[in-house]
Amino acid sequence: MGQRNLRSTAVALALWSCSITAAASAEQIAEATFDDKMLALIAAVDSGSIETGDAVTQCVGNFAAESKTEKLRDVIAGFLGVPREAAFETGCGAVIRLLDTGEFSADDLRQLIEGKNARSKAVLSGQLLRALYFKHEAGA
Repeated sequence: MGQRNLRSTAVALALWSCSITAAASAEQIAEATFDDKMLALIAAVDSGSIETGDAVTQCVGNFAAESKTEKLRDVIAGFLGVPREAAFETGCGAVIRLLDTGEFSADDLRQLIEGKNARSKAVLSGQLLRALYFKHEAGA
């Protein structure tokens, strides 16, 4: 893969990483934005109020429900080397495991979503992408 493709992949994944969150009540989920849903998911994972499998399922559902995230399937699939159909599940699974193990903090994910400092978000995105890749490769 060329330098340009790697850069494009990293940028797209950085954008994707700015979107991981959770949910509260069914009514709030229906009315919430994608970012709100992902922030609620992060809070639920961080507090331990949701099981890992349920968190992954909810994360996948959040991505699947958003037409704007559909293009990311190919990027995630290419970055993690998985079939396109498994991209969201694999990516979400790796991010949730990173949160569960404390290898990436909920505060850092929240900063990726809500933060205003572009430089700080770029650094966090790079850290998340690296952690995501190695978590997936380790299969843990």
